[in-house]
Amino acid sequence: MIDDVLEDLGPRKGSDTYTVGTRADLDIIQVGVWGNVISVSTPAYADDGNDMPLLYEAERLRKRYPDALIVGRCEVHCGAEHTEDLVMVPDGPMFHACGWPSDDPFVLTGDPAAVMAACGVTAEMLEDLDIWFDLDDDPDENDWGGVATACLGAADPWGRADVEYASLRVRHSESATSHMESLFFITG
Repeated sequence: MIDDVLEDLGPRKGSDTYTVGTRADLDIIQVGVWGNVISVSTPAYADDGNDMPLLYEAERLRKRYPDALIVGRCEVHCGAEHTEDLVMVPDGPMFHACGWPSDDPFVLTGDPAAVMAACGVTAEMLEDLDIWFDLDDDPDENDWGGVATACLGAADPWGRADVEYASLRVRHSESATSHMESLFFITG
């Protein structure tokens, strides 16, 4: 997905938002390492439902780091919001949720209840965090990104002002670049 790092653009606060507005913005990623947590944010993980780049990357990472808890969250607004969220517990259960919330098709695989149990996440915790989740609802009605965040617990780095990321300009693979350009910059 990433072929080369071209430039270090300096540190960036975790609470700073980043928006893709130009073609050059597609080549900027954020990477952070805190203790045993590694975080990568790239527009290459975004999708419109035709592929599942986050799942692909998570499966690749799971083979490389079998003892890691892998948590992924991605959302992109394409007229409506498309999400892809997953949690893979080492040597244990996983769930992957992907689609258009409140719309079909929405794909859910794995065992979210087993993942939550393995991560110590309870329904009460989700309620306290104001995360909508009910296994009796249709999968597209749940906040899967919130569940993924809850599985990270205190290790969740996103949106924290006390966390810094390295902002890097990279060269993505040709296929990732083509996918991002078609997703973010629709030409007629």
